Amino acid sequence: MTVAVPVVIWYLVGDLSSPGFSPAQLDYVINPLPISPFVEHGLGILAMALIVASSWMLYRNQKNGLVRYPTWIILGLLVATGLIVGFSWRVLTAGGIGANIGAGLMILFALPVAGLLALAALTYLTVLLVIQRRQAISG
Repeated sequence: MTVAVPVVIWYLVGDLSSPGFSPAQLDYVINPLPISPFVEHGLGILAMALIVASSWMLYRNQKNGLVRYPTWIILGLLVATGLIVGFSWRVLTAGGIGANIGAGLMILFALPVAGLLALAALTYLTVLLVIQRRQAISG
C-alpha cells in the first residue's frame, strides 16, 4: 500500500507544467519520465486497485485480531510520506517558464518533512520490535 500511494497521488495530480507552451520551451528541475499517457493511466489504475485490495485485507485482518493498533500508526506515517513524495514528484517534474518556486519549496520543506515521517515510522517500528523481543526473552 505504501508504495502505491505516491503513484496514485502522482496520477491524480497530473501534469503541472505551464499550459500553452511546448515541452522544448519549458524549464525543468527534473525532467519527467518519458511515459505514454496509456502507461500513466495503467499505473494509476493499478496503484488504486492495490490500495483498495490492501485496505480490504487490512480491514479484514483487523477484524480477526491479526493487525494491532501500532501497525496503523506506522502505516499512517508511511502513507503521509507517500502523499508528500507523490505530490513533490509532480511539482519537481513540472515544466515552467523561469523559476519554479514550487520546486524550491518542495526541496526545502516538503521532502525533509517526508524524510522525518519515514524516520519516525522506522524508529517506532524499531522500538516496537525491541519491546517485543524483550517480552519474549523475559517470558
